[in-house]
Amino acid sequence: MENTLEIFFDIYNSFPEAYNWQKYLRLKNWKKLYFNMFIKKYWLNWDKTKYSGKDVIRRIRMIEFFKYITLNFDVSNDENWRSKIETRFFRMVIIELKNKKLELLSFYNFR
Repeated sequence: MENTLEIFFDIYNSFPEAYNWQKYLRLKNWKKLYFNMFIKKYWLNWDKTKYSGKDVIRRIRMIEFFKYITLNFDVSNDENWRSKIETRFFRMVIIELKNKKLELLSFYNFR
């Protein structure tokens, strides 16, 4: 567990930093995708999360693929206020906040 978190933050810290010190990656359409909600949902509030430890570890391990997926796959909108990026096996759920900032909400395998 500890080693996984170290690797996660090594990768996360390699992401570019915005003017407000938040980490992001560029989407294919050149918009910035931030990761604050993703980290809070799956790690910072570890004792309050509704996900199992194995599920959290599996999701944060997939950070290796974030740069590849955000650069190579298009963002599509669904019927709600959410957007998504889908590969053959994975889905990123993205929400747009009031200030037009895009945040990664979840990342999981779906097929």
